[in-house]
Amino acid sequence: MRNHSHPEHITNISLNNKASIQAETNLTIIDREFFDYLANHLRDTPYPGVGNYIRYTVARLGLAPLVGVEPLLAEFGPVINDVLSFTYPISIPPCQHHFLANQTIVLLVNSAPGNFDRRKIIRQTWKNHFKAPHIDADRLGIAGFAFVLALTDNNVTQNQIEQEANTHGDMIQIGISDFYRNLSLKVAGLFHWLYSNCARVDFVAKLDDDVYVNVRNLARFVQTYRHQSNQSMFGSAAGNLWPARDGKWNMTFEDWPWNEYPPYFLGPAVLFPSSTILPLLAALQTTPMMPIDDVYYSGMCTEKAGVVLRFSTNSTR
Repeated sequence: MRNHSHPEHITNISLNNKASIQAETNLTIIDREFFDYLANHLRDTPYPGVGNYIRYTVARLGLAPLVGVEPLLAEFGPVINDVLSFTYPISIPPCQHHFLANQTIVLLVNSAPGNFDRRKIIRQTWKNHFKAPHIDADRLGIAGFAFVLALTDNNVTQNQIEQEANTHGDMIQIGISDFYRNLSLKVAGLFHWLYSNCARVDFVAKLDDDVYVNVRNLARFVQTYRHQSNQSMFGSAAGNLWPARDGKWNMTFEDWPWNEYPPYFLGPAVLFPSSTILPLLAALQTTPMMPIDDVYYSGMCTEKAGVVLRFSTNSTR
């Protein structure tokens, strides 16, 4: 469960209160001395909730709301991130919606530009298990399938990717650099693509390219939970909720003063209904980004969007 204790010097944000939204906007300017005091006060305290993360990070970075950009959902507060201007140099057609199957699904596989062999293996194995345009009641109609990549600065690799896309027609490339600190931005690009192209599909599976999908088990899972899935996200719980203070994924005490992350999913396989796409994109639009994408989108943005995490252990947030 979320820890809802709050440091006394930070108050909750009421997303339904216009005065609170204006107060949040006003916090884009803050005295540095007060901020240093605040950061020291918060060090090694419990995670205080996404509203206080937003207020803290807006103050820390001096973020101002984007001018002339309307929020997707006004009650989510001022726009911090431009999540509606992504370009897609390579893409697939919008999701199809004419299937006779009970449920339709789009499968998006996160991949790095150079992972040619992983994509080849998936095409030769579990992707082939989805054969028919519509299948019987214990299976799914495939509304779309794509590998999702960012840009590479290697011209040879980019040419190979373009040839691969022309051959297979199953790739989406987001117009951002492929860099591990851009992973949260890549997630935002994926949700923007979904919002623009797949808003009517029943389910979305967000996968990594080292995952093997048991198609029959996936179909049975969706059939079992389709009536319980509204505003839910399914996946495996992360075992470690403590921020690393060194190494590749380190978070400094200034970046993240708290001693824990919110509950979140491990990245390899996540399933969610299309009803969560808009609120999650709105949360991505109004929540300052952090480099650890799993914590960011499945921990904090789901909290802000009111999406319930349903873990494979049958526990929920």
